Amino acid sequence: MDEDEPLPLCPAAGNHSILTCSNIVTGHNGQQVNRLYGLAPVSKYFIPDQDGVSFAPMLEEIQDKGMVNMWYHLKDAAVEGGLPFNRANGMNAFDYVDKDASWDDEHCLKILPDTGKSDSGINGGSRNP
Repeated sequence: MDEDEPLPLCPAAGNHSILTCSNIVTGHNGQQVNRLYGLAPVSKYFIPDQDGVSFAPMLEEIQDKGMVNMWYHLKDAAVEGGLPFNRANGMNAFDYVDKDASWDDEHCLKILPDTGKSDSGINGGSRNP
């Protein structure tokens, strides 16, 4: 790959407004145009914030092999009974998480950092005002 060419994902991310793209005219007599990529406002969700939390781990979770494979078993689970996740992975989700090291407590804290703070029902309060 030529170092002057953008990464293949850059144009796609630009088309979906995750990145911005500007054409910069450079070179003698303006004969060369370079693309300058920057972060669009929505990209703030994919970059860790001041607490180190981002939406990226959630995207990793929904693309996990165990999660994706369950969709291929949805019809069978509906017709024959059972859970699609269990059919796809041969175990329930709790056992799956225990066997996969990438699903540790730190991963869960990155996905749900403020759950206890934002849900007054956890602390004995009412969810309905």
